[in-house]
Amino acid sequence: MKDRSYVQLTYMTGILPIAKYSSGSELNMFWEYTMASEAKYNEYFGFTDSEVDQLYEKHTRNTREIHISREDLKEWYDGYTTKSGERMYNPRSVVLALTNNNIGNYWTSSGPYDEIFYYIRQNIDDVQNDLALMISGEAVTAKIQEYAAVSMNLTTKNEIFSAMIVYGFLSYENGEVRIPNKELMNKFDDMIHKASKLKAQKYNKKKWRYVQKQLKKSKKILYSNAATQKSINSAKSDLKKSINKLRRK
Repeated sequence: MKDRSYVQLTYMTGILPIAKYSSGSELNMFWEYTMASEAKYNEYFGFTDSEVDQLYEKHTRNTREIHISREDLKEWYDGYTTKSGERMYNPRSVVLALTNNNIGNYWTSSGPYDEIFYYIRQNIDDVQNDLALMISGEAVTAKIQEYAAVSMNLTTKNEIFSAMIVYGFLSYENGEVRIPNKELMNKFDDMIHKASKLKAQKYNKKKWRYVQKQLKKSKKILYSNAATQKSINSAKSDLKKSINKLRRK
């Protein structure tokens, strides 16, 4: 594209950041806009609240028997945060939920999921402990690093979390990562339970089963309509204690 007189502007879009080359004559001079690092164009990374309102209103007008509520859409598919602080919904999941008139998990268990699951299964840098906390509703401190399609070997939690943000598995705000919504809570819950059954799990089985028990308890309380802030805090505290015991294995 360089030195081509007929090229005035090139626009490329996709889920992964583009790998830049260091050579002066290669592909290295372009602007990159991501949801976590740049505020410009943030409104185009997903559906805003008002856009989902419009879609749901259209759904109620054109659907005879409505099986999903507006609150369902927010609980299941909202939770991403842009650089400017605006909340975003997963557009694909919202569209499929309204099309099918059914709330469910519409994440595809292939591609990025397989890559991320590898690091969770191997428990690189004790990443399972932090994911267990996030499943209980906690945010975890993280330093986001550059991640591109050529990043093949992730060795730290910050690298793994950076990849998860790019793929849409985590939301990032004010130096912390969290699981954005119920759709992904369920996905990570499945990952953790699946990983714990594999031989790669290096923890003491008895202690890890106790962590899972506390995790299940925390998740149940978190999504209970009758839950109080006191019961939520108590469940999170029990989970943290069990994870700390695990780290001292």
